[in-house]
Amino acid sequence: MVKYEILYITDPTLTEEKQAALQDRIRKQIEVGCGEIESTDDWGLRRLAYPINKMEEGRYTLINFQSETQSIKPLDKQFRLIQGLMRFVIVRKEK
Repeated sequence: MVKYEILYITDPTLTEEKQAALQDRIRKQIEVGCGEIESTDDWGLRRLAYPINKMEEGRYTLINFQSETQSIKPLDKQFRLIQGLMRFVIVRKEK
């Protein structure tokens, strides 16, 4: 298993219930793709470097997880389809 981290930004206008449902969906996507979540760190609401969809702020979350390399590409495709997810990046950590 290889260590990865994903940093994602969600829409700040979502209600707390929708925000929690979105985070649960993201966690389930990682676990279904044969991943093991090590830690989740909610950074909260932060100002964006540039406007995205006319929004100046976003809710940042960092997840550290382990997964097989071949399951990252399908995970990336699934994340692109999630409503409310403004941006995300999946990064492989050092060996």
